[in-house]
Amino acid sequence: MEKAIKYLEKALQFLKEGEEVTGNHEIVTRIQNAIYEVLGLRFDEYSQKLEDGKWDKKLEKFYARLLFVHHCSKSGISPKQYIDLDRTTILYDYPAKYRNEIKVNQKFKKIAENVELKINETL
Repeated sequence: MEKAIKYLEKALQFLKEGEEVTGNHEIVTRIQNAIYEVLGLRFDEYSQKLEDGKWDKKLEKFYARLLFVHHCSKSGISPKQYIDLDRTTILYDYPAKYRNEIKVNQKFKKIAENVELKINETL
């Protein structure tokens, strides 16, 4: 019941934001599509916790979450509206992990560059 109330509150918030929601939705869809094209993961595959309430620790899904949070934040959109991560994770943990992965992990850096290219292609 509590989850349903939270969901309805989010839906009302979206309705109140009017045209901004449409613009945000287009940007978020562009981000999701870019991640899908590069990693082959649908949004629901990396944005939802497992049945035990924990995140799937498969590396590609972790990368997808990092990329989604990074690009939403970069676009001025709160990822919290779309993915169930706590505020600290969104504001501090994931940005720090993203920066670290870009510096030390060539595979992630290449994935991030490809996602960026795909997002920019659709502008």
